[in-house]
Amino acid sequence: MTFKMKKIILEKDIIRLYISLMFFYCSDIALLMLVLWLSYQSTSSALFLGMMLSLSAICPFILKKIFWKLDILNLSLNQLMQLRVYIYIAVIMVGLWMGEHKISFFILAILLGLLSITLLSNYERMNTQLVLWQKVSSNHAARIMQTVIQIGSFSGALIGGILLKVLDFKIIVLLIALLDIFISCICLFLFKDKFKIFGGDIKKEFGNLSSNINLRLFYGLCINIGFIALHISVFILTTPIIFQNINHWSAAAFGVASGFVGIGAFLSVFFKVHYKDGILFLLALLSFDILFVVNKSIYLMPIFCLGIGFCVSVLRIQVKEKLIDLANNHADAERIGKTSTLVYILFQSLGSLLFGILLSYIDNLEQWILPSIAILILISLLIKVKHD
Repeated sequence: MTFKMKKIILEKDIIRLYISLMFFYCSDIALLMLVLWLSYQSTSSALFLGMMLSLSAICPFILKKIFWKLDILNLSLNQLMQLRVYIYIAVIMVGLWMGEHKISFFILAILLGLLSITLLSNYERMNTQLVLWQKVSSNHAARIMQTVIQIGSFSGALIGGILLKVLDFKIIVLLIALLDIFISCICLFLFKDKFKIFGGDIKKEFGNLSSNINLRLFYGLCINIGFIALHISVFILTTPIIFQNINHWSAAAFGVASGFVGIGAFLSVFFKVHYKDGILFLLALLSFDILFVVNKSIYLMPIFCLGIGFCVSVLRIQVKEKLIDLANNHADAERIGKTSTLVYILFQSLGSLLFGILLSYIDNLEQWILPSIAILILISLLIKVKHD
C-alpha cells in the first residue's frame, strides 16, 4: 500500500462505502424475500426450497472455478459495481420473460447467491484493510459493518413484504433491479479511482497466513462462523414453512418477521460483549428459537424475531472482531476474508440442502430444527472457550 493511496481515501469515501453496502443489501434482501415466499407458495416443497438455497450458495464458487481469470472474491469496487449491473440486467430478463416459474426461481436464486457472495466477500475484505490502514478500529469496523448490513436487511425485508402484498411479481423484480442498477452506476461515478488497492492490482501481495497467527484459533473461529451461517440458513428455510403451513400467516407478516430480525441485529451493535460471555447469548438464542417455533400469536412473533436477530448478531460481531484482529497485513486480510466467507457459504449451502431433504421426509421437523442448531453453536463455543 502506498502513502498516496492511503491519503486519497477520505472519511467521506468510507462513509459512502458503507452507505452503498446498506442500499445493496436492501435491494438484495427485498428480492430474496420475493423469491423465497413465492417459490414455497407455488411448490409447497421444503426440498425445492432447500435445493434452491443450496444452489444459490454453491453456484458462485462453481462459476469462480469456470471463470478463473475473474476472481469474484477479489474485485475492485468498480469491478464489483459493473458485475452488479450485469447481474441485475439478467434478473430483469429472467423475471420478465419467465415469470413465476420454478426454473425462474432457481435462476434468480443463483443470481442472488452470486450477488451475495461477491458483495459480502469484497466488502469484508475492504473493511478489514481499512482497519490495517488505521482508518477505523477493529471494534468499530465489525460494528459499523453489521449496522449497515442490518439496516439494509431490515429495510429490504419490510419493503419486500409490502411489495408482495400490493404488486405483481414482474413489476417488483423490475423495480428492485432498476433501483440497484441506478445505485451501482452512481457508485461507479463516486468511487472512480478510489479503493483500487482493494482489487486485482495487489493480488501478488497475497499468500499464506502470517506464521505468527494462531491457526487453531483461526479455524475455530471459522467453525463458529459456519454454525452461525447454518442457523441463519435454517431460519430462512423454515420460516416460510412455519408461516404458510402451520400458522397460515401472510407474506406481509413474513416481511415484518424478517424486518424485526434486522432490528434486533441492528440493536446488537450498541452492546460490547466479551467473547466468553457469548454463552449467555447462546442460551438466550436457544430460548428465543423455541418460543419462535411454538408460538401461535402473530403479535408475539415480532418480539421473538427481534430476540433471535439480536443474539445471532452479537455472536457474529464477536467472531468477526476476533477474525479482524488476527490480520497482520494485507495478505492476512485477504486469506482470512476468503476462508471465513468460504466456510460461511459452505455451511449455508450444505445445511440448506441437507435440511431441505430432511424436512421433506420428517414430519414437524421445522419446529425443533432451529433450536438444535443453536445447541450446536453452543457446543462449538464451549469447546472454543475451553481451549482459549
